[in-house]
Amino acid sequence: MLLSKFYNQLDHVQLRIDDPRLFKSKEELKSIVAKWRQKFPFLNAWCFCEGSHAWDNTVLLFYNIEKPAQGEFTDHFLIAADNGFSAPERSQNHIIPFSSILPALAGGITRDHPTAIEPLNGVHLSEFALQFCGAFLLSSLVRYRPQAWQHALSHSILEQNPADDRALSLIESFSQMVLSQFPTLVENCIDNVAG
Repeated sequence: MLLSKFYNQLDHVQLRIDDPRLFKSKEELKSIVAKWRQKFPFLNAWCFCEGSHAWDNTVLLFYNIEKPAQGEFTDHFLIAADNGFSAPERSQNHIIPFSSILPALAGGITRDHPTAIEPLNGVHLSEFALQFCGAFLLSSLVRYRPQAWQHALSHSILEQNPADDRALSLIESFSQMVLSQFPTLVENCIDNVAG
């Protein structure tokens, strides 16, 4: 499941989400949209305008316009199209400035593309806060549970612990990400202060 791509054309902004679950009816499409809105509450401020099948996914399109008074999923607003449902009259709806309906986004500091992060207990954390927490947990594991750490890294077999290297690739990938992104964060923050 990928939250992706903001397209800006004048003041109209399109937010696209690709979901691997393919819908078969408007009700199923509605449940997919509801799932994403529950995961990312800021989507409640965006108007759902299109759901279609493409690349073996359900492609959901949201726009920064006012929702119709009768609702987004009414037959008057959302009409059946070739491979899904679309709102052909959406250009008549009032535009909402998209900067006012966006959450705090990740990715801007290190010049990555902007990405929404699911809130944790209603709090929006940056990707660096989450990386710091993960690195802190790993360092605590190394310090306070060295046997578990060594077992995960060495592929060793203990009397009551069979070899288990499932966590190894995850640990390596996470460590590589943190070691590459944190120096970039520090560099950009220093450049912003100095410049």
